[in-house]
Amino acid sequence: MFGGHVNITDGRYVYMRACHDDTNQPLYEHTLMPTRIRGRFTPEELTGLTLAEPFPFTKGVPTLRIPAHPSPLLGPQRFGTLLFDLAADPLQEKPVSDTAVELRMARLLVERLRANDAPADQYTRLGLPYAPEDVTGAHLLVDAQRERAEAGCQPANRSDEFTEGALNLRTPLAELLAEPAAADAVRRIVPGLLDTELLTLRGGSTLLRIAAFTGHPARTRLAALADELARLFPASDHHPSHDGEPSR
Repeated sequence: MFGGHVNITDGRYVYMRACHDDTNQPLYEHTLMPTRIRGRFTPEELTGLTLAEPFPFTKGVPTLRIPAHPSPLLGPQRFGTLLFDLAADPLQEKPVSDTAVELRMARLLVERLRANDAPADQYTRLGLPYAPEDVTGAHLLVDAQRERAEAGCQPANRSDEFTEGALNLRTPLAELLAEPAAADAVRRIVPGLLDTELLTLRGGSTLLRIAAFTGHPARTRLAALADELARLFPASDHHPSHDGEPSR
């Protein structure tokens, strides 16, 4: 995922390096064709572009260097930096803390960043020096970001933990937002959600799935929104059920 963790394994350990702070910056897209899968870059995105120095693999050709601003809801800062021991935990369910191993893996990561011609801003974003031998204990993040890793291991919210009316947290977002009163409730109780790129997922996604994926909205806001939707759209309104389950 662009702007996500940068990962490395030596076959025994998996090291997932997150950004060193919540800004997840600096971060740039490098391209000669400013398009994405769903469309072209907008004029607003291109106003800050510059020409980057050629990479070794671009045969002397400079690329466009375009500032990137990914949503904080989708960034690696939610989970923090993670280290897994595949020998003891092959499913990568229990992050471990081992300063000596993290130091070695961080140095290996820097080696591979250099071997793959990573742009200079990646080292800054990850909080790592350019030379492997310059990586020290001060650059390690597993313990510093431990609380985030533990929070990320918590089970996702379940639908049966919330009030449910005819429209509820399991209702596809496209259908939910088609109801003006429901859309207004989302805007009031979860401000900012409708202004993010999460709406590109809204066709078949639900608020519960978005929360499981991103950690937002938080449980307290989900509960408040569920109660409001149940008040606005009681189950007796006979809206269709979702996810193959009857509305409760």
